[in-house]
Amino acid sequence: MRSGSPLGVRGRIEKWKVTGMTNTMTNTMKNRNDNLIAAAPELLAALRCALADLEGIMPELEPSGDRNHPAWTTIIEAQHAIAKAEGSPEIKPK
Repeated sequence: MRSGSPLGVRGRIEKWKVTGMTNTMTNTMKNRNDNLIAAAPELLAALRCALADLEGIMPELEPSGDRNHPAWTTIIEAQHAIAKAEGSPEIKPK
């Protein structure tokens, strides 16, 4: 009489490979998330600085006020990202 897994040796090895890969992928994703969370304050500060720079530069680059330059979209996206990070209500377009 045979004991052990109904999968047999080969089936157990294949299951181990898949489970091991899944665990490795999960750990890698967790490490990346941990790194992103740890860097969040610096990323937010950098985004605030970049936003301030763009808001200061764009009126000079596009004095007409038409807001056709793609950097205006970047400004809006940065404002939304900052508001989301701070838990602020959504920003309404001007």
